[in-house]
Amino acid sequence: LIGSLALCAFPFLGAFFTFIQFLEYLNCPFALSDSSFGSAFFVATGFHGLHVIIGTIFYLLVELG
Repeated sequence: LIGSLALCAFPFLGAFFTFIQFLEYLNCPFALSDSSFGSAFFVATGFHGLHVIIGTIFYLLVELG
């Protein structure tokens, strides 16, 4: 039961994470070109966000297809 609940919650959590990351990017006080911290932040969080988006899409295609 807990496993199936987690599998049902996964797409919603992935979409929620992507939405929160989008809001964080909109309100970020620094830019990609400001410093090495800005570069590292956007590269690391960008790759993680891409991983979440691709994983969520793949999961939905497998489950609904």
